[in-house]
Amino acid sequence: MRRHFICFHPLEREILLRNGIGMERLKLEGNMRLSFSGERECIGYRGEEAHFECPNRAINTKQCSTCSFRDISRIYTVGDFSNYPHIEDELEKETYCVYLAGFGEDIVKCGITRKERLKERFLEQGADFGCCLMEMKGPAEVYGIEKRMQLNFGFANAVFMKQKTARLEFEHGKGRENFEKAVKKVRETGVFGEFLCEGEVIELEEKYPKVRRAEESDNIFGEVLGNKGALLFWKGEEGKEYFTNMKNKEGRFIE
Repeated sequence: MRRHFICFHPLEREILLRNGIGMERLKLEGNMRLSFSGERECIGYRGEEAHFECPNRAINTKQCSTCSFRDISRIYTVGDFSNYPHIEDELEKETYCVYLAGFGEDIVKCGITRKERLKERFLEQGADFGCCLMEMKGPAEVYGIEKRMQLNFGFANAVFMKQKTARLEFEHGKGRENFEKAVKKVRETGVFGEFLCEGEVIELEEKYPKVRRAEESDNIFGEVLGNKGALLFWKGEEGKEYFTNMKNKEGRFIE
């Protein structure tokens, strides 16, 4: 049966599929044989209770502009509550974090998330280090602070997959040292002092599979070893280790 790959869930290591009848989840574990099509169709959009098909039947794109605008994720990524105004009142009660996430020896990203999801957010991205810098109630100020932190300190807004794969192997001690310097620099300036908190540096190395010299593969034909964010690691029959970028496969089809 041909199934449409909608999204990958890193924490559960499973994929959401539309199979023509409804939605199903597939856990990625053990020996897997998954071949992904070259063609791609819009994944649709996620609402409060369900995932909806693309009304445009858009092709050659992971998510069309219509579905991107309707997707509930916008309330968390850019603070746009226009389609879900009632949720803004609910989130006013939540504690938000402005965090730093470190990748390899040299990349530091500044982002935001709800405090209850802090460690999960680090793991979803495949970060090597993480730290909560600030806490505040509600989303009203947090997006503006995030942008100013990125501008003033040169922190990344996003880390691309090519950057992550280039840093699968790095000097851990140097990476932690550089990350701690970035955290210290912010705290010593006292910027946004009323929100600063003493969050500790979290190391995430033990959460990921230990692989060396893995090669990228478009398909999965072997034993699943684990994942680091959206990178799924597996071992082929010949004993060689590979990784597949699961985010890149969203919108494609599994035969």
